[in-house]
Amino acid sequence: MSHPVADYLNELYTISGVSVPETSGYPALSKLLNAVGESLKPKISTVINPANNGAGIPDGGLYSAKELKKYGPDEEPLLKLKPERGVIEVKPLSLDLAAFESSAQVRGYLEHYGQILLTNYRAFALWSWVGGKAVRGEHLLIAGNEKEFWNKLHTLRNDPKHPEHERIWQFLRRALLSTARIATPQDLAAFLASYAREARARIVIAPIGTLEPVKKALTNAMTVMSVRVFAQP
Repeated sequence: MSHPVADYLNELYTISGVSVPETSGYPALSKLLNAVGESLKPKISTVINPANNGAGIPDGGLYSAKELKKYGPDEEPLLKLKPERGVIEVKPLSLDLAAFESSAQVRGYLEHYGQILLTNYRAFALWSWVGGKAVRGEHLLIAGNEKEFWNKLHTLRNDPKHPEHERIWQFLRRALLSTARIATPQDLAAFLASYAREARARIVIAPIGTLEPVKKALTNAMTVMSVRVFAQP
């Protein structure tokens, strides 16, 4: 059985050259995020283009199972439901995240939904709205530009056991675990376990000096967690 991250990369490779830069990757992305969501408790489901409930139509919404089970698919309350784990905004591979992280669109989504996962398929960044301002959380870079991404795909998509898959998987687990507040010791334990697995994957990829990014990411994440906990009643 292949790794879901390998499947994601392979699907993107399959549609390269014949796809619309942004929207054609939606199925591969939602499939990967739903695979990640299935591994969590509660399970998290990705819904592409959820209904507009006051801030426009984001590219995706991240809903917990406990949210979705309250309503049938045709019930009006579901259309107004804010996704518990925030929304997703997707841009083309050719566009760097920095080009739209501070845009009015992203700020509007942040104010309304509280959290957003930004991606251009080769990078991911998690942002939260805390204390009336945008706070950048963890970010993941698979490749620095479009050309580098396609070159890297040749290696990653053909090796279902490549350690890089685990690094990407663990980042997405933390992104989907993240809410406006780390509410329980179990939430914190899940984050720490994920960082431990990522550290192990990094050691396999490149043993020398590879843990510094994990240390920095963990420090930043713990800072954001603390801000969230103390910023809310």
